[in-house]
Amino acid sequence: MELVNTHCHCVYSGHGIGSIAEYADAAAAAGLTTLAFTEHFPLSEAFDPDEYLSMRPPMVDAYLAEIDEARARHPQIEFVTGTEMDYLGALEDRQLTEDALAPFRFRLLSVHFIDGWAFDDPDQKARWTEPGAPDAIWRRYGELWCEAASNASLPYDAMSHPDLAKKFGYYPSFNLERLYDEMAEAARAGGRMVEVNTSGAYYACAEMFPARGCSPLSAAPACPARWAAIPTIRSTWPGTSSAPTGSCTRRATEALPSRQPQATAEALPSNRVRPR
Repeated sequence: MELVNTHCHCVYSGHGIGSIAEYADAAAAAGLTTLAFTEHFPLSEAFDPDEYLSMRPPMVDAYLAEIDEARARHPQIEFVTGTEMDYLGALEDRQLTEDALAPFRFRLLSVHFIDGWAFDDPDQKARWTEPGAPDAIWRRYGELWCEAASNASLPYDAMSHPDLAKKFGYYPSFNLERLYDEMAEAARAGGRMVEVNTSGAYYACAEMFPARGCSPLSAAPACPARWAAIPTIRSTWPGTSSAPTGSCTRRATEALPSRQPQATAEALPSNRVRPR
């Protein structure tokens, strides 16, 4: 059995906890065969004024160097240099050049912002309680997720946590079946992998992303045909559902392009981000 985690954050994002070395040691102790570090790609000050949601650009070299150090200490583990990118749609204000993205072999794409609002940030969740908000938020979230997933020209490999909008336990008044159909079709049209992320077990929704029965890796008795042809990649968190095996996870890592991380040997800065 291969134990694979393809989505983790450490102190390089303000909301992360633990160093890369600590994650690497924990991965070795747990018997993981592959661990992808996917720190949040830098956001502009307009989207992350408190430097809480993403890495700062000056931290990237140190991040890459620490991953290289982890490889040297634990050669039995495949450490993948990755990043999680935020889809900002028409509000994109960064220059996502190939040079900026080149160090990252694995790139997740996530929808955390709805028209500039970080809908899954605990400090900004009050809007969810406004009258009619869940219906409007879920519809707009679905539009943005499908827009991102279906765009084959965007520079990423897999879509993250497909139904993240349920994180705080707020659901729309309408049935979500149609939205799941649209999301699956968008991922298929864009030729994208879709993540199965078990971190939802820790949140108010108390279930993985996407919901059980909506993923080909689900333990549900039957998998809806809409997801059957979409390659998947799983991010399993400690204490949640069983770790993935062979075909799905290896298919995901082997499908990645051969991007070579451009790690440096510079010393780590003294002003590393601390968890909040």
